[in-house]
Amino acid sequence: MNNTILVTTDFSDTSRNALDYACALAADTGKEVLLTHIYVIPTAYAGDGLSLVTIDESMESETKLLQEEKDRVARQHPSLKVTTSMTTGNFVESLCEMSDTLRPSLVIIGAFGEYSDVLLWENEWLRVIVAVSCPVLVVPSHKKYKRCTKIAFACDYKKVYTPLQKNALHEWVQQSGAELHIVHVTQNATAEVVNSPVADQVRRAFSALNPVYHLLKEMEVIEAMAGFIAANEIDMLVVVPRVHSFWHSLFNKSYSKQLARLNNTPVLAIHDMEQ
Repeated sequence: MNNTILVTTDFSDTSRNALDYACALAADTGKEVLLTHIYVIPTAYAGDGLSLVTIDESMESETKLLQEEKDRVARQHPSLKVTTSMTTGNFVESLCEMSDTLRPSLVIIGAFGEYSDVLLWENEWLRVIVAVSCPVLVVPSHKKYKRCTKIAFACDYKKVYTPLQKNALHEWVQQSGAELHIVHVTQNATAEVVNSPVADQVRRAFSALNPVYHLLKEMEVIEAMAGFIAANEIDMLVVVPRVHSFWHSLFNKSYSKQLARLNNTPVLAIHDMEQ
């Protein structure tokens, strides 16, 4: 992975906040920012001459908006390298292709309203969280950047973690200097769980980071994590959204009410990048 943070924009206030967050993070960690806008051609356009002219005019207008956003953050961070990119196509497919080709260290997207507003989110937007191959940071619409001092990793002792997942978490903790809390939520907090082969692998994988381990005996995972985050003043929640796992469906519509408790917390999704 390279030294670039890729941040998407649709020129909304939410996207603007995500860009500001990305620039502040990049300036703090010595990274560069690639600001990208994916123009999705409206399906209502049939491709006739009038529609093509309308598309050209719309793209020209949004190209200017993209430049204005770049100029705005350049004034705020004059020493930061910010480049722009504009492409057309399906949002998820285009972002996945950019991620696979450019291999940015991180993709940042702004949460559409509150996490609990997931009922209003577009399905394609939700797919980004689990489809893009590199780590994706979802930033609440009102959250401003501050260096992490405490990071919580929602850990599952039933699944083995890949080297790329472990390396991504190592990088985040080391570059921020944050205290790492590894949290496992289970209904059965037994010695068998604590001493399982995966739990042992986790302890060996992250021992150099001197993490603090927590075993929460709860039925509701989001409720348990939200309570832990509030009680311990956690700055960021890290999840691995494996297919068919709980965290894969974290932003599922059935959890919208529970997700309201995470509205102040940036969520970093580190994917099954070797599967």
